[in-house]
Amino acid sequence: MAAGLALGLVCLGQGNQAAGLADLHIENTLRKYIAGGRADQPSAAAAMTLSNVTDPTLCCRVKEGDNVNLDVTAPGATLALGLMYLKTNNTTVASRLTVPKTHFLLQYLRPDLVLLRVLARNLVMWDQIVPTTQFVEDHMPEIVKGAYDGKSKEANQMKDADSFLEDLDTLRHVHANIVAGCCMSIGLRYAGSGESKS
Repeated sequence: MAAGLALGLVCLGQGNQAAGLADLHIENTLRKYIAGGRADQPSAAAAMTLSNVTDPTLCCRVKEGDNVNLDVTAPGATLALGLMYLKTNNTTVASRLTVPKTHFLLQYLRPDLVLLRVLARNLVMWDQIVPTTQFVEDHMPEIVKGAYDGKSKEANQMKDADSFLEDLDTLRHVHANIVAGCCMSIGLRYAGSGESKS
């Protein structure tokens, strides 16, 4: 997280044109650290020998396999990308930071990462932040709407499944984190402005 914030602040609002860093293709690397993909380093299993000696470059506390560990990389990479493209209104970058719209994809995204995605997307699309309830509603995927009152069509369809309560709980966590991300975005956008709109 600290590395992601540092990178984002070094490249603040510069996008991929930051001085001295344009040739590194940082955006592509960050996208892999947000969405997942193959790690550049060899797997921990490949590094193991019969004498149980591991590669000193691999962490002994975090399981490192062939793919990027999103629990470690996604928070920092998400904030880094949002800060790099701060106030640029770049729709391509913003589309990579949207909340998944299907239940299947939401299951693979931790709720706290949903908050960071909403915040980072709003940092990029700075001019679209408005202090209204509609602004928050616009960030809600259809599957998440009505998660608290049980009125969503998807929630009613899931009632037939054995895992309904677990799924509903997941949707409620996602809903709460989307609201929190939107509120934080509004707070940052209007900090110190005395904005009185509701």
